Amino acid sequence: MGGTQPSQEAGEGTDESMRGVGGSADERSSSRKSEEKERSRKQRAVVPTLFRWPYGGNEVFVVGSFNNWKGKVPMKKKKKKRKKTAVGSSETNVEIDEIFTVTLDLPTGRHGYYFLVDDSWQYDPQK
Repeated sequence: MGGTQPSQEAGEGTDESMRGVGGSADERSSSRKSEEKERSRKQRAVVPTLFRWPYGGNEVFVVGSFNNWKGKVPMKKKKKKRKKTAVGSSETNVEIDEIFTVTLDLPTGRHGYYFLVDDSWQYDPQK
């Protein structure tokens, strides 16, 4: 016997059996279009990203690769109350921390950024 015999599996000779060997031209075109749509969707995908500056200042902005290092995005100052109880005391003091925050919808990927705090470039020492 020369050569090999095709298998007699279910679906042989139908469009269903052709999928394993590339499918029809219409199926390949449809698949290619789906892949292009998915790639395009991923390129447009954004992630809400919270920037925080808890180190004080009067005016804080964030600048980064997400806006080509052009333009300053203002951050909002929020006051956060923190209760503090002294050891061995029933008395509770309330301290107010100020924190600057902004949430930006950034494209997926890695981004560099700096904070502009009172006209001085800063980076987050915790990062």
